[in-house]
Amino acid sequence: MRNNDIPRGACQICGRSIGIKTGVIAHHGYTRPQHQGYQTSSCEGAKHLPYELSCDAIEGAIQRRLNYTEQCRLDVVNLHANPPAELVRFDTYGRRSVTAARPEGFDAQAALRQTSYAMRDNYALLFSNKIRQLHRQIEGTFKEVNYLRTRKDAWVAPSTLVEG
Repeated sequence: MRNNDIPRGACQICGRSIGIKTGVIAHHGYTRPQHQGYQTSSCEGAKHLPYELSCDAIEGAIQRRLNYTEQCRLDVVNLHANPPAELVRFDTYGRRSVTAARPEGFDAQAALRQTSYAMRDNYALLFSNKIRQLHRQIEGTFKEVNYLRTRKDAWVAPSTLVEG
């Protein structure tokens, strides 16, 4: 069978048109960057019925995202209450590049107001960046939740032809 002959359906999660040769959405969403030596995970809509037939994978995806945002919120609260003894900044290749120790008398609220990036490796800046990153993850995840809720609300059960 050539790729053009494989039936296609919309993924419940990402909405992309994907092959459904076996009746369920094929693995997709991953990349194999040439010469990079890694592969990202597949979309969680893989191995589910296409959106045209079902929306049963969407509610679980929404719940997982809501659980994730709650964990991010707890991480923010925990960071404020218990700033770690040291923070690490990683370079673009994921290697540890700087470790900064928490200074004596560290004030988490003051660190969040820090505006100078001249000392990009100091603890206060690493701390505020970690908090901001968690807030961005929460915001981005809520956008995904809204998208998935919209897809779920718009879903229409397929009509069946009744002979008689």
